[in-house]
Amino acid sequence: MIQSIQSFSDFVLLIYIKRKSILLFTLVLVILSAVCSFLIPEKFQSSALLYPYNYYSFDPRSIFENKKTFGNKEDIERIQQIAAGNSLLLYLNTRYSLSVEYKLDPSDPYYFEKLRNAFFAQFETIKNSSGGVEIVYTHSNPDTAAALINTSIAFIDSIHQASFILNYKGLYKNLLFTLSEKEQLLSTLLADNSGDVIIRNQIASKQLETIELKSQLQSVNNILQHPPQSILVMEKARPNYKKVYPKRLFIIGCTTVLGLLSYILYLYLQLVYKHEIASRLNALS
Repeated sequence: MIQSIQSFSDFVLLIYIKRKSILLFTLVLVILSAVCSFLIPEKFQSSALLYPYNYYSFDPRSIFENKKTFGNKEDIERIQQIAAGNSLLLYLNTRYSLSVEYKLDPSDPYYFEKLRNAFFAQFETIKNSSGGVEIVYTHSNPDTAAALINTSIAFIDSIHQASFILNYKGLYKNLLFTLSEKEQLLSTLLADNSGDVIIRNQIASKQLETIELKSQLQSVNNILQHPPQSILVMEKARPNYKKVYPKRLFIIGCTTVLGLLSYILYLYLQLVYKHEIASRLNALS
C-alpha cells in the first residue's frame, strides 16, 4: 500500500491500485449524467434574414437620383427597436401562449418582467455586416420557432410600414398645398397675360411645374393606395429539426471528466491526510 505520494509514478500507482473504484465511479457518473441530460428539455432554433427598405427610395420627388434601395443605420435600429418592444411581445404572447411555454403565472406581480426576460433570452435581432437584420429564436418546438419568427416579421413590417404611410401622407398634403399655390399663381399669370415674352415664359414654366407636381401627387397617391413592403425578407424562417441543446455527449463528457478528476483528487487528499495522521501518531509515540 502507498504510504505517501513522492513522485508521479506513485500517483500512477495510486490510480492503478484504486482502478476498480475509479472505474465504478466513472460508470456511475456516465449513467447519472446521461439520465440528467435526457431530463433537460430539447430546444430548436430558427432564423430569418431581412433588409429594411430605404424610405426615400420610393419618393417620387427624387426618382432620378441614385438612391440606396435598402435602409441605413437608422432604419436598421428602428427595426430592432420594434422587435424589442412590448407591442410585439404582447402580440406573440397572445398568439403563441408564451406564458404557458415559460410556465409563468399571470397573477404574479412580476409576471410581465419575467415574461420579457424569458422571451428575450431566446429571441434576438442581430445586425450583420451587410446591413441586414437576422432574427433568431429558440423554442421547444421547431415548427413554432419558425412560425413565431415569420409572425414577428409580419408584425414588424406592419409597424414599420405604418411609419412609411404616415410620412407619405404628410408628403401628399405638402404636394397638394404646393400644387394649389402653383395653380393660383398660374391663374394670375394667365389673367394678366398681355403677350409679354417674360410672362409667356413664366406661364410655360409654371405649367410644367404644375404637370410635374400632379405626376408626383399621383405617384404618392398610388403608394398610399397600395403601400409597398417596408422590409425585404431574404431568408424566411424554416423549421430546423436539429436541436441546439442539450448537447448530451458534451454534458456527459464534461461531467464525467470533472467528476473523475474530483474523485482522483479526493483519493490523493485522503492518502495525504492518512499519512499526516500516521506521522503525528508516530511522533507522539
